[in-house]
Amino acid sequence: MENHEIGNGWLKTVEYHPVIGSTNDRAKEILKNDAIIALPGLIYAETQTAGRGRGANHWWGEPGAIAMTLILDAGTHHLDHATAPHLSLGIGLAVLNVLRTVIPDQQINIHWPNDVYVAGRKISGILIESPTPRAFVIGIGLNTNNSAKNAPEELRPRIVTLRDILEKQIDNQWFINSLLHEIVRILEFFPHRLEPLINKVQSHLFQFHQPVTLICGESMIRGTCLGIASDASLRLLTEQGEKHFFSGILEDSLE
Repeated sequence: MENHEIGNGWLKTVEYHPVIGSTNDRAKEILKNDAIIALPGLIYAETQTAGRGRGANHWWGEPGAIAMTLILDAGTHHLDHATAPHLSLGIGLAVLNVLRTVIPDQQINIHWPNDVYVAGRKISGILIESPTPRAFVIGIGLNTNNSAKNAPEELRPRIVTLRDILEKQIDNQWFINSLLHEIVRILEFFPHRLEPLINKVQSHLFQFHQPVTLICGESMIRGTCLGIASDASLRLLTEQGEKHFFSGILEDSLE
């Protein structure tokens, strides 16, 4: 276990792995076996071999990308099941804010419900889990010093990395520390300033005012995106009128 000067004093527990299956799985293992872990905690790795997205989806990554999981005490940060969707979008906003300092000339968007895009391609995915009522596990995968050229062929046109954009490597440690700083700022919106948070997210929403198709189970819902409601649900104008959705996969979603 090393800290690599990650966290700038905010984190109470830091665990580093050169190679790991899934940082989220490791976080849940820690919570299961060590109920008194000091929080906030962070697990991060150089290489993640079994990264997960929502449901049965997998996260592609290779050495050089950021794979990290933040463990937060739910009570300290006023987090609960009802605000988990807000947290996912808020973490996306934190990622976007750091990216804007690195690639200010690029179009960066939040792709509902849990991705960040650059110029229409996925650069980051977020997975929120709550394995115990006490804690929230926030997994973040971010394409930094890896290259889309090495991704599976079917993914290459749909993803992007900072290395490919900048044609050079960045300091992953700096990026993680900058992201943690932004996440601390996002947590200040909970629990009483969620509407301003949603407004900030909506101003960067990839789907805003666009025709979309949402896959919910075996159903496909087509409509125009009206934005995000105060409860973090997606607002769609369908043939049957306005409808709200908390989950589903947009057909262009890359999870």
